[in-house]
Order: sequence, then structure tokens, then C-alpha cells
Amino acid sequence: MSSTGNIRVSGGIISDQMLTGSQRYFKLSGADFSGTISDGTVTIPMDYGSGLPIERQTIITIGEGHPVPNSAADQALFQVAQKATIGIVGVDAEIHYSLENTSMGWEIVNLMGGNTIEKTAAEGMQEVIRALGTVSTPTGDVDLSSAVVTEVDFKLA
Repeated sequence: MSSTGNIRVSGGIISDQMLTGSQRYFKLSGADFSGTISDGTVTIPMDYGSGLPIERQTIITIGEGHPVPNSAADQALFQVAQKATIGIVGVDAEIHYSLENTSMGWEIVNLMGGNTIEKTAAEGMQEVIRALGTVSTPTGDVDLSSAVVTEVDFKLA
């Protein structure tokens, strides 16, 4: 899996419109997300294949404070981005993210045998993230099978 580019360390604009209803806010917890942002010691291999018999590999160090490609959070947010546009991502012990309300495709309503089964957006996202199981990351394997997605109120720090 290649890097999804969902995690940005800085940049972007938070507008009044974004804060007043065009976004819904979630947090992702229940797994080790410590490898999401590099401490300056994370290295990843870059393979270059030219089709010739001689192949070479370069090791790249991810700079301190930069997002780590293919981290557990990156892989989880890739799943979320399949049905919504991610607006803001914040990283600490948990992953905090916003989704644009107008692009939300996560509420699920199924009619099965005349019964309506509904899932909230958080339940739908949690289900696909947990289904990833244990994922390989540049900083080691991370088990996402117990990950928890919760919708939260926005609070400006």
C-alpha cells in the first residue's frame, strides 16, 4: 500500500464556515499511533527498479515532525477517505480528524428482511478500520482490531 497523503503536520486554513457546521469531528483511538509522526529516527526503504538485472535500494530518513507514510493512522484514514473528504487531522495519543459533511458517505442503512439496520458514521468507519487487523508500518506492526472511532464535538483549543 502506498502513502495516502491524508496526514498533514501543518498548513491549511480553518474558516468560520468549517467551524460552524460543514465539518463533523471524530477521534480514532484504541491502537498504538505513536509512529504517525516521525521523531527524526524513522527510516523507510525506497526501491528503484529499472528493469535491469542490477537493482538498488535507498534508505530515506523521515524528518522530525513529518508524517510517516503507511503509518497505522495513514492506513486507517485511507479507509475513511473512501467515503468522505478529510478536512483536518490532528495527532497525539489519538487521531482527531474532521470530515466534510457534504461528502459524508458513512451512514449506512440496510433493509434486510424488512428490518432496517442503521449504523452511525463512527460505527461504519470503526468496522472497516478494525477489519484491517494488524498492519505493517515503518515503525513496526500495529493491531487495529480494537480501534475505536467516536464522533466528538468540536472544541477550539
